[in-house]
Amino acid sequence: MPVAESTAVAADTDSLDEPAEAQVPQETCDWASPKVSGVAEVPVGQDGELAEVIVGSWQHTHTDEGNGFVATTNDHRYVFPSPDRMLYCQHVPGATDHDENAADIVLNGTTIELPGGKYSYTVTAWDEDTLVWDNPVGGGYVYLLQRR
Repeated sequence: MPVAESTAVAADTDSLDEPAEAQVPQETCDWASPKVSGVAEVPVGQDGELAEVIVGSWQHTHTDEGNGFVATTNDHRYVFPSPDRMLYCQHVPGATDHDENAADIVLNGTTIELPGGKYSYTVTAWDEDTLVWDNPVGGGYVYLLQRR
């Protein structure tokens, strides 16, 4: 094999050893895509590092007000482009029309601290595709979110 050809082959195999650059999720509600729904499959524990698992786009699909998980009717999305940033997306017909609010947050262990220090969510269980968190606002509900 000529020297130039063997160098090209070596260069091609070297690139296979390099890790692919991780994609950073865009800070967008992606309203063009439909609302995600599905069966409420609650994770049993805490699978993976929350700071890594939380990054991405999530759909609030179910709420438990004390009697088990019930599917939501409105469209609430949470986008975490990083563990310290959250975009909250809300479409409630007759109340909000595709509202979007972004803020810097603090992930303190399993608690997502919202700006101002008054409100937070505590993530109690998760896996790669599902988050469960306590939402103390409005009565102390439990939210189930599925990856979008």
